[in-house]
Amino acid sequence: MSSITPSGESVLAKLGIDSATVKAMKRGIKRSSYRAVINWLIKYKPLPEASNLEKVKGLLEVFFHLCEVEEWKRANEIIFTSLLTSTNEELHAQLDTWGYYNQQFNLYIRVLGKINPSLDTIFCNCIGNTYYFRGDYEQAIGYYQQALVLAQEISDRQREGEALGNLGNVYSFLGIYDKALDYQQQSLTLAREINDLQGEAEVLRDFGSVYYFRGDYNQAIDYYQQALVLIKTLGNRQRESEIQANLGSCYHSLQDYEQAIDYYQQALGLAKEIGYRRGEGLALGNLGNAYYSYKDYEQAINYQKKSLVIAREIGNQEGEAIALGGLGLTYDSLGEYKQAINYHEQDLAVARKIGSRWGESGALCNLASTYCSLKEYNKATNYFQKSLISSQEINNHQLKEKALKGLEHMASLYHSLGQYYHSIDNHQKAIDYYQQNLVIAQETGDKKGEVIAYGCLGVACDSLENYDEAIDYFSQSLAASKEIGDRQGESCALSGLGLIYDSLGNYGRVTEYLKQSLIIAQEINDRKGKMTALSGLGCAYSSLGDYTQSVDYYKQYLAIAQEIEDNWREGAVLCNLGESLIKLEQYSEAREKLQIGLDIFRKVSDLAGQAEVLKNLAKVHQKLGDYHIANEYCTQALTIAAEIELSWVQECQELMTAIKNSEPLAQECQELQKLKDKLRSQVDGEVEDD
Repeated sequence: MSSITPSGESVLAKLGIDSATVKAMKRGIKRSSYRAVINWLIKYKPLPEASNLEKVKGLLEVFFHLCEVEEWKRANEIIFTSLLTSTNEELHAQLDTWGYYNQQFNLYIRVLGKINPSLDTIFCNCIGNTYYFRGDYEQAIGYYQQALVLAQEISDRQREGEALGNLGNVYSFLGIYDKALDYQQQSLTLAREINDLQGEAEVLRDFGSVYYFRGDYNQAIDYYQQALVLIKTLGNRQRESEIQANLGSCYHSLQDYEQAIDYYQQALGLAKEIGYRRGEGLALGNLGNAYYSYKDYEQAINYQKKSLVIAREIGNQEGEAIALGGLGLTYDSLGEYKQAINYHEQDLAVARKIGSRWGESGALCNLASTYCSLKEYNKATNYFQKSLISSQEINNHQLKEKALKGLEHMASLYHSLGQYYHSIDNHQKAIDYYQQNLVIAQETGDKKGEVIAYGCLGVACDSLENYDEAIDYFSQSLAASKEIGDRQGESCALSGLGLIYDSLGNYGRVTEYLKQSLIIAQEINDRKGKMTALSGLGCAYSSLGDYTQSVDYYKQYLAIAQEIEDNWREGAVLCNLGESLIKLEQYSEAREKLQIGLDIFRKVSDLAGQAEVLKNLAKVHQKLGDYHIANEYCTQALTIAAEIELSWVQECQELMTAIKNSEPLAQECQELQKLKDKLRSQVDGEVEDD
């Protein structure tokens, strides 16, 4: 295996150190340190399978031994020693390429303030970079600011531009975009003034990153492409790999996955070729995310785990967070929610540790989605709201949109929960959920959602007999529907108002609103809306004693229920229809309809429906004089009503009493009729004899 470090002899010659001079020194720390320098340069040979760090261990040991004897200039020579790699990077830069940020930091910090201000400017910028890549942004800003001040003091315009660009990068990642763009613009102006093409390329790339984080991907692509042209001209392959990955990310966000994968593969190939570990890990993670978007989850996990291993090996916390987030999303898609939460929580912890508001907002949103899948809705809403707040604070449109969609989904769930609690007569809890639904709809500007939420609140308030509030909610629903041209919402709101006036016994207003609702429902062919209006009108005319009208509306309702094969609603309207037919003394038809309704309710296992029909069948048979059958039906109805605690148990008991009282009276009438018939026969016989 060929060495990537220069020969020990050449390094010693560059340092001006020779064995004879060292041997002539007095015994002590200085002599021991120099002997160690010679031994590490001449005798140290890394093993064939040695890691990158072990390959340069000899140079690193020489650096620290020189620092022990305060040979700062010679130690500095080691930092800037060019290696025998494909890119011939200097030692400190190669450590950055490999992602050994701690080792890189240890070099800079030992010589900072020991040589001259010009070098200190370089070291402060570089120390800031090590903190940036390890995610300690506060420390990074501190060192970049020091570098900026030093560069301005010594009029080093190139280093000044570098510091400005670095500050822009930090603020971009923290989501403070206006400040980031201001620093980048200052840096770009300086680079062009001094004709620093490398600096100009770096700033163009950084401009692209600011727009990427803001969600303006086309603008980002434009800047990245400008930077790529310059970088290729300069032959900087590490930066070329990074920009290709950046372009891949833009196309990924634009859902052009083939183009994204192409750029990621180019970035990965370059990173491997030059031994750029951080770039390799980034490209692997990006490929994992692209395959995730393709729903190739096995391939996605494979790439993401490789990325995570590299990120942890080199201490790249930003890369670690990205890989963790990708794994969380993939396991969520596979339905392995506990595993997904584990990865998302790790992602969130790392994002908060390194102060990444962008990463934090994304992790919060991902956690919310997974908790939603687990039906832990309070947690899900909480995380979505936190993500929305965070994304709004950093003005990230992509994350904001994602959080908003999540909240809209939660609004839908709260609507469903409200309906559930309303169905079990816990109307106050239903109102609580509908209120949360309404708040989210208002926060997200979902006017259609507002229409629905107002309507549901109206229904729930009606159930609690809060009629004024109910009317107010339905009126707001009606107004909002008209505002956005929602004809279906308008029809529903009118039906709702009709229901309230039904509860108030104002049947004139009931029929007024429900007929308006029915007209709209018929115009837009809304069968559900038609059924609601028809049912309400049937009930209203029944309450008004106009049973002929009532039967007509119920029969229209029945036709629709049968057409859409809605068994429960068919059973319900048959029950109502039977009751109205009883009032019209059409007992045979009433009995027929009620029997069909009973069969349906038994089929769908609706006890309340069965009890109601049985009660009406008892009434029919009572009217027909079939008191024994009437008593049987009434007994069955009473048993079910008592068992499930229906409100009309007493009514059923009174009906049973009436049936029982009617039976002896009927028997007496029958006896009397027999006597009358007998007497009439006798009289007729006497007349014939005469």
